Amino acid sequence: MKSLGVLLLSLSALLIGTMAMAEEKAEVKGNVYMPKDGKSFEITDKDVVRFEGPPPGSTGIRTTVKVTEGKATVIERAHFSVVDGKVIRIGGGALEFDVKPAKGSKGTVKVTVTKLPPGDSAKPEAKEYEFEVK
Repeated sequence: MKSLGVLLLSLSALLIGTMAMAEEKAEVKGNVYMPKDGKSFEITDKDVVRFEGPPPGSTGIRTTVKVTEGKATVIERAHFSVVDGKVIRIGGGALEFDVKPAKGSKGTVKVTVTKLPPGDSAKPEAKEYEFEVK
């Protein structure tokens, strides 16, 4: 009976030690900001600014994101919902554009988001965004 108590005590200590190590490893990697208007805001070089568009093939609208000023990269990805083992490509996801400032960079970053509806006579709709990397 005494050995069971020692075993439980040892397991508890191991669990607490593992949890403490996990907490020590947890580090804030940055935040994700999703601007809804064109007003400027501040971020750090660890943060990401995310823009969204409809998922590819769902509406025919093509969305592009381009950095027009400053040091940043654009990463484009689509995400889709999965229900009952099936990928829902129409109405079940979005296209994401993550704008990530260059490590150690400071200053103003300007981004143009352009949405082009389907059709030969469609006119693109462009919106400017700006943020300050501190």
